[in-house]
Amino acid sequence: VFFGRLEPRKGLELFVFAIDVLVARGIEIEKITFLGKEGEKLQGQGNLKPIEFITAHAAQWPFPIEIVSDRNQPEALSLMCSRDMIAVMPSLIENSTMAVYETLVHKIPFIATGVGGTPELIDPVDHEATLVRPEVQHLADRMASALEHGQPVAHPAFENKQNLETWYGFHRYLAENGHERLAPKRI
Repeated sequence: VFFGRLEPRKGLELFVFAIDVLVARGIEIEKITFLGKEGEKLQGQGNLKPIEFITAHAAQWPFPIEIVSDRNQPEALSLMCSRDMIAVMPSLIENSTMAVYETLVHKIPFIATGVGGTPELIDPVDHEATLVRPEVQHLADRMASALEHGQPVAHPAFENKQNLETWYGFHRYLAENGHERLAPKRI
């Protein structure tokens, strides 16, 4: 499952080209799902809309594809948790990706590019199995290995329960004390 907005910065082209490599190698793929809302046109692909780009490549693939672009966040996660699949999040640039955070929390096996703050979310012992450079060959090699040998479920580098306690504690503080106390005083 390509998991993320269907657009260049989320690695759509990288993913599609890596699938082309897997097809050329004869790697068996049962099905691919593109799970995300359609984003901007692909300037590097003659301004094709993302779905046009996907379907043009998929016409050469020997397996079915599914494009799911109408789900909100909980519905998308529910879909991924409902079946045996591997999420792929090949972003080219990121700050701290919510998609990786969500797959970690929901124990969904994934492959992601090691860009921005993504590695900080993942336990370092799982970096080799889950993170790749944002390059077609590296992504194709990691996906081929996952398809052949399975993909482990990565562990987060954070404790989600602690994150939630901090989040709810902060909002409880605001509710009890009012947000005015946090506003800076004029000098």
